[in-house]
Amino acid sequence: MPTVGEQLRARREAMGLSLQDLAGVTKIRADLLHALEEGRYEQFTAPVYVKGSVRSYAQALKLDPAPLLRQLDAELSGDLRLSGPPPLSPNEPTILDKALFHIARLSWTQVLLGLAVVLSLGLWLGERILRDPARVERALQGMRPSVYKGTVPPTMHTLSLPPVRPAGSSGVSP
Repeated sequence: MPTVGEQLRARREAMGLSLQDLAGVTKIRADLLHALEEGRYEQFTAPVYVKGSVRSYAQALKLDPAPLLRQLDAELSGDLRLSGPPPLSPNEPTILDKALFHIARLSWTQVLLGLAVVLSLGLWLGERILRDPARVERALQGMRPSVYKGTVPPTMHTLSLPPVRPAGSSGVSP
């Protein structure tokens, strides 16, 4: 007995339709229709999509979908990935997932109150750390005093200081 995909392909070719024609009618991508015809059901993420696509494809070709779906169930039972229901989530929830779940259940007033408490604690702790007098002493431990000994290039000219005037003169000439 021919497979579901072979039956669909034979009917489509007998009607003289292309995959693009059926893609426009069924609103299923042509590459997925081609995968159905070849029996490559792993292209679909869940068996419900395979069954729905076969149903739409059969109805577009004016075929009764019920016998095709029964045969499809038999074909899918051999594929372990598509034989059962799909998992609702790929992995176990992480700590972040659990925390976000509980945060999402809070009201806006609770969230704002929590943010105000966290911000207040952060400011208080930051102020305590910055105003610690021993912090400067600890930072300077082990540092030696030094003098900058830079060389002045001979081409560099400096301005001379103005002459020093005696204390009693005003600097204004009579």
